[in-house]
Amino acid sequence: MVSREMDRARAALAAGDHDAAAATCARLLKRHPAFAAAWRILGDAERGRGDVPAAGRAYAAALARDPRFSDAWLGLGLLAEGRGQLDDAVAYCQVAWELAPERADLRGTLERLAAARYGPGGALELSRPALASLHLRAGRPERAAREYDAALADLPERIDLRLGLAEALWRLGLDDDAAAICASILETHPEAAPALLFLAEIEHRRGSVALAGDFARRLRAVDVDGAVVAAAAAAHPRSAIGWLVEDEPAGAGKLV
Repeated sequence: MVSREMDRARAALAAGDHDAAAATCARLLKRHPAFAAAWRILGDAERGRGDVPAAGRAYAAALARDPRFSDAWLGLGLLAEGRGQLDDAVAYCQVAWELAPERADLRGTLERLAAARYGPGGALELSRPALASLHLRAGRPERAAREYDAALADLPERIDLRLGLAEALWRLGLDDDAAAICASILETHPEAAPALLFLAEIEHRRGSVALAGDFARRLRAVDVDGAVVAAAAAAHPRSAIGWLVEDEPAGAGKLV
């Protein structure tokens, strides 16, 4: 089952057995080439093995499918640090922390890199993207939407912020606005799991069964273990995404 294989890959990574973690991910990706979480773990495994180009490709593949993978952004930051590119390292780790500002490890890494680049002193302040993430995680989608909108005025290229705004609007029941953002994201990131999820749920409630099913099929190719669906369901329990939590295709295991 996919979930067991992912557990084995994570356990191997935690134990420092990067070869075993990479091999497990390679087997998973042979069957499920768009599996975002497997690409992310493969990035960590390749970084642990010292294969910087392979790690960079794996992190990029993960982020193409879920631009809100904070650990993939962290991985890119650590790769940049290893190359001595501190400006890039700070920028990547800034995104990682803004996606999960409650994580002390991400904050600590960003503070360490910022001190190395700019010198010691100064406290890390919450940016608009970080505030937006905190409001969304705390169940305050209206305040989150305002912060995401303001952040995008300065950072319009940030796909993760556009996805955050789409989620906030989706939680507020502003389906047309959320769907429009998601559709625009899919034009450049056709496998972006969060956008596929929001569109699948919206079209399902609209009664567009065939369209919802197509989005769901595309989502399952990326979110093979159902982690994205499970996280969305936990964060927004009043949503109608239960229909997405079902058995995977034969041989793949459970989605959750």
